[in-house]
Amino acid sequence: MRSVYRSGPLVAFTLLILAGSGPAQGQELPRVRYRDAGMDSVRVADLFARIADRTFPGIDAVVILRHGGLVAEAYFNGYRADRPHDTRSATKSVTSLLIGIAIDRGRLTLDTPVVSFFPEYRPASGWDPARAALRLHALLTMRTGLACDDFEPDSPGNEERMYPRADWTRFFFGIPPAAEPPGRRFSYCTAGVALLGEVLARAVGQSVSAYADTALWRPLGIRDVRWRRTPSGEVMTGGNLELTPRDMAKLGQLLLQRGEYGGTRVVSAAWLERSCRAEVDERDSGYRYGLLWWLENPQTASTAIPSCHASGNGGQKIFVFPSADLVVVFTGSSYNVARLSHRQPVTILNQYILPALTP
Repeated sequence: MRSVYRSGPLVAFTLLILAGSGPAQGQELPRVRYRDAGMDSVRVADLFARIADRTFPGIDAVVILRHGGLVAEAYFNGYRADRPHDTRSATKSVTSLLIGIAIDRGRLTLDTPVVSFFPEYRPASGWDPARAALRLHALLTMRTGLACDDFEPDSPGNEERMYPRADWTRFFFGIPPAAEPPGRRFSYCTAGVALLGEVLARAVGQSVSAYADTALWRPLGIRDVRWRRTPSGEVMTGGNLELTPRDMAKLGQLLLQRGEYGGTRVVSAAWLERSCRAEVDERDSGYRYGLLWWLENPQTASTAIPSCHASGNGGQKIFVFPSADLVVVFTGSSYNVARLSHRQPVTILNQYILPALTP
């Protein structure tokens, strides 16, 4: 049943109540009743009403999967189930999946020297020690050993300095070394993840978009994919992939199913386990980070039910709770407002969705 609820003259949202069984309309995700999913429908309905009346502003969609099925979803601010949303930096976690598939297939290793793929960028005097020491693992854990920090506006490698450049690879290799060598200190670096796209394309011998189509999208039944391109013509693996919230949820379900989807092995369970293991665990900053996946940190706190999640500016989230067999997707438009973009989804999880789980 499709209903439109209104709370005041300017607020409207679309709630899809999934009460049957079998495939959800237009998707391969099966439907699961609240009682079969072990969820309290009253709490979920209350949440959607509070988003509609802007108690929780800036949220465009919420999708909840449990026990392998679509339990509930709601869309706000003119969004629909079939409308893709910019995932922003949640794209980085998709890049991790693609790198993992390439590693599974023997095209890359975590110890692969990054510069080995870019002989044409080698300076006449040779690679400096920081770049020569840079391995794939350092890019995946945001420990490049370069002065690249998107959280610092004055950082030489800040992503905003990269976007106007005609050659993003040259930009990356021009970032000065940091005080500590690669593999030591966490420093959020979108330029390094953009470089991963170039590495992946060269390693597999085809564009990232073509590789993703056969290796990831088709096995998951994902058809409507939109992706920003870099000046080189490659897709931007550091952000700006557009997917529907349901398709984002499929990526979360892939993690829950340890790399299998629809009876097909997509990526190894070993890669996903490592991706959601704390490669970075900093006491001072509180950051806990795997291989381009976030773990518990000050913005994503649920110590009772551990999570692994993808995260993007504006409130783009794919939360995966393995012990609860739960996936929760948020999309939003609260760009550059950390209180709403990152902390609000956690508040919703802790106050509404996780308490809605029943025995």
